[in-house]
Amino acid sequence: MIPLVNLCKTCTRTVAKIIAILFFISASFSANTSETNLGRNTQEGMVIGFENKNNTISFQGIPYAQAPINHLRWKAPLPPEKRQLPLRANNNDSMCPQLAGPLSSMNIFKWNSVIGNEDCLHLNITAPGNIASDQKLPVMVWIHGGGNSIGYKGNAAYHGEQLAQQGQVIVVSINYRLGPLGWFYHPALNEAAINPADRSGNYGTLDIIQALIWVKNNIENFGGDPNKVTVFGESAGGFNVYTLLISPQAKGLFHRAIVQSGGLRTTTHEYASGLSFSPDQESNRDNKIQYSDNNPHSHPFSASAIVSQLLLDQGLAQNVDQAFELQKNMDAHAIANLLYQVEPEKLLPRYPSRAAGMINFPSMFKDGFVFPMEEPERLFTDSQKFNVVPVMLGTNRDENKVFMALDPEQVNWRMKIKDLQKYNRTSKYLSDNWKAKGVDEFASLLADSQGQTYAYRFDWDELPKILDMDLAELIGAGHGLEIPFVFGSLRSDFNIHLLFDSSGKERRKKLSDAMLSYWSQFAYTGNPGQGLDNNLPQWLAWDNHEKQNKFMILDAGDQGIKMSHATVTQTELKARLAADESFTDQKERCQLYQTLFIRDDFLGFDEQEYNDFGAQGCKDVPLVISRP
Repeated sequence: MIPLVNLCKTCTRTVAKIIAILFFISASFSANTSETNLGRNTQEGMVIGFENKNNTISFQGIPYAQAPINHLRWKAPLPPEKRQLPLRANNNDSMCPQLAGPLSSMNIFKWNSVIGNEDCLHLNITAPGNIASDQKLPVMVWIHGGGNSIGYKGNAAYHGEQLAQQGQVIVVSINYRLGPLGWFYHPALNEAAINPADRSGNYGTLDIIQALIWVKNNIENFGGDPNKVTVFGESAGGFNVYTLLISPQAKGLFHRAIVQSGGLRTTTHEYASGLSFSPDQESNRDNKIQYSDNNPHSHPFSASAIVSQLLLDQGLAQNVDQAFELQKNMDAHAIANLLYQVEPEKLLPRYPSRAAGMINFPSMFKDGFVFPMEEPERLFTDSQKFNVVPVMLGTNRDENKVFMALDPEQVNWRMKIKDLQKYNRTSKYLSDNWKAKGVDEFASLLADSQGQTYAYRFDWDELPKILDMDLAELIGAGHGLEIPFVFGSLRSDFNIHLLFDSSGKERRKKLSDAMLSYWSQFAYTGNPGQGLDNNLPQWLAWDNHEKQNKFMILDAGDQGIKMSHATVTQTELKARLAADESFTDQKERCQLYQTLFIRDDFLGFDEQEYNDFGAQGCKDVPLVISRP
């Protein structure tokens, strides 16, 4: 019999997992549909859609590329094959392999098991039902979040009926390869690579680009304008939107970009592979990889580390050192065959699981083809080095609280905050850092190099109490909470019961209508302006020469919707942390420094600054991340 206290803790862990849903606003529901079928032509053949009850038309599960299976795994996506028969486009269930969690499964007993299928490169389309035959509407292509390792196009929060009908736009949501099936670089795979796209390792990014190519070629038949495409995404989806801005391969495929709670960071092939080699050694012309050694300047779950784990799984080595030595002497074909034969059910558990099933793996490789070799901060200073389009950037005021709510050092087993002052202080620093890196610093660069840059902060936090949990304190304006406001999906039964109580219904609806209007107007013109009906507060562009009115605050109640100038940079944040007198424990201050300012590859780390940081310095506070 399980002791009562352990049973309570088990229940708490389940509640904590449900709380994790808040930063993705998740759960999967089927759309309410009628049996009326509608056909549209594509370059691959006809697709048959269906009518929704709210006068929209949906097409679900349309392949935009060939299935990346067998010899096509870890290759750039290929255009889809032609079909002889019409495709009944009503499959909303397809998802790429991932660890099950609240983004993909309502069955909590399946969470952390591998679900999905590699034949997953599909997209959904939702359009207003009253499009005139000669009308071409703006297209909004949604890129889901989930750490680039979980999530899928069919999530309930991403159903585009309300956005399509109310905003009069075509909504497209896409799947793309996730985790190490989407971003993976090992030079042994280059033996079968016939082009720089196959050699890049950036297969998930190439999937998104292929989806945009499909949209360009086909969306006109669905009532969309191929010359007015907006890419928008949240969290990892926002990171992916940023990568489209810097990828030469995405040039001309989109015309506006919206980054919700995103950021941008690229890394090297060496860091991703865990191997040291020179460029001429990557071609593997002699079918041998000239390893110099297991590279200490690498991701802890690099490709070579994963191959070593697979060798251990097969009993071919007794320990990691033996496995790496074996790997060094293996033929490139043998390593490639080992990788191609491993099933997702065996591969994904090799990576440590984080919140909601996300995994820790390297991604976004500077390969010189998909991504430039320069750092993004330098790219955005020169309009010749990135794809210039109108951009909207934003974060939520309390981004990090949803992650902190799962931390037993911050929250007890009853989901009560242990130290509210510390909790709010930590959240403020972490969320401001997200704003600095993901919005303000990039907006400042973009405003000078291209103009046409708009920024926001989502502040809505009118959340209910559930038992002893005060979600307004615990989650606040947390990560992902803006999604149902943008899509107008506030009325999902799931969202109503977990996120929204009966109070504030009119304020929520008013804010959602405003955000949907701003997003749609941006899709039409590249300027959110005063929304579709020209009746909202004027959203002004970011101007480095104007001290006021940098970004729009999106809120309900007393604060409402208004422009603000409360910007933040990492330099300012570092100075604030050093001088903050509210800290009573220097260890806490130094640990925050590590979280905020030290990358796991230690790029740009100033050891002397860390040792001298604050009045007491940090030299006696060990680094959590091991120095390479």
